[in-house]
Amino acid sequence: PMSQNRQHFGSNLAKVDSHIISPKEYEELPELKESDLERAVWEIAGQEVTALEGRAAFQSILQK
Repeated sequence: PMSQNRQHFGSNLAKVDSHIISPKEYEELPELKESDLERAVWEIAGQEVTALEGRAAFQSILQK
C-alpha cells in the first residue's frame, strides 16, 4: 500500500509551504551556476526530460 512508502520528515510541511520568503531570505540563497544545471535531473510534471527540454521550460517560466 501507498501508506507504507510514506516518509516522516519530522517537520510541519504545511507550515513550511505557507511561509512567505522575504527579500532578505532571497539574498541568502546561493546563485544557480552552470555546473548546477549540468548535473541536474530535469523533470516536467514528474517525467524526466532532456536538459534541453528542461532549460526551455525553465526559461519560459522566467519570462512570465
